[in-house]
Amino acid sequence: MHGQVLNNHDQSVPTSLRIMWKWWQFCCILLCLCAMTSCQRSVLDMPILVQFVRIFRNWGLGAFGYALGDSIVPNEASQLIVAESGAFSEDMPYMAEVLVTRIKRHPKIDLQKQWKFISIMIGSNDFCSDICWVPSPWSVVDKHKAKMLQVLRTLRDNLPRTFVALIPPPHLGVLADGSQGRLPLTCYFTQNTECGCMIGLAHKRFRPMYDNIIRRWQEIDMEIATYPEFQRDDFVVVGQPVIMDLTVPRASNGYADLTYLSVDCFHISQKANAWYALGLWENLFQPVGAKMTKLSDDPPSEKFYCPTEERPYLATMLNSRKQND
Repeated sequence: MHGQVLNNHDQSVPTSLRIMWKWWQFCCILLCLCAMTSCQRSVLDMPILVQFVRIFRNWGLGAFGYALGDSIVPNEASQLIVAESGAFSEDMPYMAEVLVTRIKRHPKIDLQKQWKFISIMIGSNDFCSDICWVPSPWSVVDKHKAKMLQVLRTLRDNLPRTFVALIPPPHLGVLADGSQGRLPLTCYFTQNTECGCMIGLAHKRFRPMYDNIIRRWQEIDMEIATYPEFQRDDFVVVGQPVIMDLTVPRASNGYADLTYLSVDCFHISQKANAWYALGLWENLFQPVGAKMTKLSDDPPSEKFYCPTEERPYLATMLNSRKQND
């Protein structure tokens, strides 16, 4: 769970939540990024520059709350980043309470005037390490729904002027199958250790059921994001399905391109993180109901999405409907 604060105190907000920022200051973000680096390196080699939270900071939006460096949550440098490594869905309510407390106590935050941007993605650890140990695997879906509703209501009731990007996790069954092939022996051990429920041979016969559970988990996240209770003038939740159907790109030999995976052959690499950041940034501006569900380029390009004059704001259910009318 990541929080950011956008420092635009005097913004008036119409009912469609048109979060109008001075996008013309961007010109074309890609060109500016190239100018910053003399175009000597690929955008995909620089995830720090292409993460959308840092775009908020770097381009006149006055954002703060991002981590000030490598840090764990209890450290001051984590700022408003409260996401814990290895967290499960059941841990979200506590993290939400911590985030609310940090925002309310932050000396630079005007709770009523400043917009907050919060991103949430949870589920991968539940799929990898929990789903195969509970008596009823399908029960994790209902529990997740209850926890997600609790979290979003906590944020809604405590944080006015907040935009929540609810990001369904990737389908680990698809990723696990797509990463198989000519992998080093060490990858077999790391994958089984880190995601035994989905990859381990002991649970292979249950994979079809687990795959269906993950898909339903994703659908629930997208459904919750459309609930009327989370579509207000000063608080909105929007589902961002950019990695719902994510697959591992193929190399020229037809097998998984390991440059998108870390040394453990399971977690994603810096290159894949940058690819994801580019896709998520574009997903934020795509109308609700017309958002891409997988990263579009294979191999990914260095194209950086620039908001248009017609749609210079983050997409919500309300302003997406107005565009279609």
